[in-house]
Amino acid sequence: MRAGRVLLGCLSVAVTVLALAVGLLLVGGAGGSSSAYGARRALLGAAGRPGFVDPRSFAYVDQVGVGARVELRSPRTGRVVKLLATFGREFTNNGLALSNDDREVYVTLIGRRNLRIEQLATSAGKRTFVADGWEPAVSPNGRLLSYIEGRATVVVRNLSSGVTHRINVAGLLGRSEALDELAAAAWLGDGSEVVVMVTPIAVAVADRAGGAQADNKSSASVIVVQVGARGRPVEANRVELPGVGDLFRISGDQTTPRGLLAARLGRRTVVDRVDLIGGRAKVTRLLSLSEVVPMAFDPAGHNFLYVAGDLHPALWIARITRGRLAGAHRLVRNADVGAVSW
Repeated sequence: MRAGRVLLGCLSVAVTVLALAVGLLLVGGAGGSSSAYGARRALLGAAGRPGFVDPRSFAYVDQVGVGARVELRSPRTGRVVKLLATFGREFTNNGLALSNDDREVYVTLIGRRNLRIEQLATSAGKRTFVADGWEPAVSPNGRLLSYIEGRATVVVRNLSSGVTHRINVAGLLGRSEALDELAAAAWLGDGSEVVVMVTPIAVAVADRAGGAQADNKSSASVIVVQVGARGRPVEANRVELPGVGDLFRISGDQTTPRGLLAARLGRRTVVDRVDLIGGRAKVTRLLSLSEVVPMAFDPAGHNFLYVAGDLHPALWIARITRGRLAGAHRLVRNADVGAVSW
C-alpha cells in the first residue's frame, strides 16, 4: 500500500462522522497459551470462568492541528494518565492497538514508501520499529501481533523472536474486495483466531463518506484466520454475517473463545454480538442508537466508548446492558479524536 492512499483513509473517518449527523464532528495468543482470554483477567471464579477487572487505561489519539498526541487515559475520569508520543503528519489512523497488559501501544505511521508499524513502550515512551504494514492487533496473551500487508495478506509476528508468518487470502475475496484498511482486526478470546473485515475496493472511501445516510447493507463479511500454537496461520475462512452491513468497528470479546462485537453505521448506529459457530455466525442485536460514533469496546465487551454531540462532540463511556447503555458519562469534552484502542 502506498503512503498516498493513507491520507484518504485518514480523512475518511472525519467525512463519515460529518455525514452521520448534522453538526457532529470528528477528526479523523496463540493456541495452547497458558493465558487464554487475555492478560487482564482476574482469578478464576467458582464456576471456573475468567472474571475481568476494569481496564486501567485506554489508548487515545488527540488530533492537534496537523499532528497527533498518543496518550493513555483513564476510563473512569478521562484524564490523561501518560503522554506517550507526539507525531506530525506521519500519523495515520490506519491502526492503533493497546496490549492487554497496557505495556505497549502500536501505531501506524506513514513511511517513505509504505505504512509502518511502531511500538510505543508505555513505561518510557520508547519508539521501536516493528514492521511495514497496517492495522496492528495484539493477541490476548501479548505474544503475537497481527497486521495487514497489501490487498489480501494477513501477517502474524512473534513479538519475542521477530519471526513472521503470512497467509494470503486473495482466494476468499472478490475482484473488487480487499481487507479493510480503515478498521482494526480483532483477536478472538482464546488467541487462536484473528478476524479481519472485508471491504469493497472501489467504494471503500465513498462508503465511509456516504454510508451514514444510506441504509445498512443486508450482510457483511469477515475473514477468520486460524493461528497455530507457534503463531503460524494455518487456515483462513470467509464468514458471512447475516443482517450485518457497513461494518465500522469489530472487537473480540475475550471472555469467550469465539465471540465478536460488531458496530456499524447507518441511519442508526447498531452494535451486534457475533458468535462464530463452526463456519457460520450467529448474530444477536445488542444496541440501536442514534447520532453516536462507535470507537472501542473494553476486552470483556462490557463497556463502550463512543463520540456523541452536535456542535461540541465529546467522548463518552457507558456499560452495555439489556439492550441499552447504562451509566453513561462524558470522558473528554470537545473531543478531537484521531483513534481509540482499549
